[in-house]
Amino acid sequence: ENEIAIQSLCDMGFPRELVRQCLRAAFNNPDRAVEYLTSGIPAHLQHLASGEPPPAPTPAPAPAAPVAPPMPASQPPRPFVPPAPETGPLATLANHPRFNQLRVAVQQHPSTLNQVLTLIAKGDPNMITLIAENQEEFVRLLSQPPAANDPIAAMLQAAQAGGVAPGPPGQPGQPVAAPAQPQLGPAGEEAIQRLQGLGFPRNLCVEAYLACDRNEEMAANFLFDRMEES
Repeated sequence: ENEIAIQSLCDMGFPRELVRQCLRAAFNNPDRAVEYLTSGIPAHLQHLASGEPPPAPTPAPAPAAPVAPPMPASQPPRPFVPPAPETGPLATLANHPRFNQLRVAVQQHPSTLNQVLTLIAKGDPNMITLIAENQEEFVRLLSQPPAANDPIAAMLQAAQAGGVAPGPPGQPGQPVAAPAQPQLGPAGEEAIQRLQGLGFPRNLCVEAYLACDRNEEMAANFLFDRMEES
């Protein structure tokens, strides 16, 4: 969080914890945070202010349907059908191949929101302005469930659960031998935990962190680029 902005708002007489909550809800926009400090945080942004995961959308009741006959054993599985692309003001962000991974990271670890916004800003600085102007749309996109059968997300989950290096979709990963643990130090361990919060297994986070000369932002970009190449 921006300590300078926090201190500046605290100097105006607002409690520090309330300032932190309003800045989180305002995506670190000090002017918008002042508005929330004086008029209150909107209800749909309360989960961002508290650092809790967004509430899961309530599914609509499905109409009764006849039971389909069992699929023959010899029939091949249906191919992955991607969801329809978004068409709103943040369509470019929502349709980006990395966005589903970022959404999963924020839903599982709300504290990674600032890191996710930093990654978005590095890729397209103008996108942060669009997010600030369309906060409700951004919250809606973050609240949506992850894309079903997303091959990249499935690879990440399998790697985390089984300790294997992810391979291309449809091909099994290779077991990863336990290497000697490098000396990361307290700051390095915190960086590795934040990278793991983005959905990557620890062994890949350590590898990327060391390969990028212990630069956390470069390591995050390296990991996302590696997954896209796979």
